[in-house]
Amino acid sequence: MHGAPCCVNDELKGFVRADGRLESWANGAILAGTPMKGIGLKELAFVGYPVTDFSKARQFYGEILGLKESLALEHEGELGWLEYDLAGQTLALAKASDQWKPDPNGGGACLEVEDLDRAVVHLREHGVRIAMDIQDYPACRIALVADPDGNTLALHQRKANHPERGG
Repeated sequence: MHGAPCCVNDELKGFVRADGRLESWANGAILAGTPMKGIGLKELAFVGYPVTDFSKARQFYGEILGLKESLALEHEGELGWLEYDLAGQTLALAKASDQWKPDPNGGGACLEVEDLDRAVVHLREHGVRIAMDIQDYPACRIALVADPDGNTLALHQRKANHPERGG
């Protein structure tokens, strides 16, 4: 063993060597390591929000927003962590604690929607608080909504001229 073990994914596992290089193996073959750049960032693992009531959170994220629940974990006999699939990314909800409390001014996820006007109408029909009405910008439109704990979520719609749409 050359250093600290790490798991990159199920097929690729390895060790971070003392010189900072990742020595890994896939299917039994050792792959040459290269110096790690910065912190060795691979991808966004998840976006997370603290919640106080998982029942309300499940209703908001699962039923109202229509997200697919992908993982539920219990701790000491009660739900402590939920994950939702966001088009291949993960939105995680954790039981709020003294170290991580819901906050409307905290970090936030921005969800791309097909039709921002229809999405906001849908949320209003379900009693969701709209924290910021639809704002219009040159390449996009955006609105802010609050989850049951007051955490802010952004809803976003790219315009045809948005750079990611070839505009």
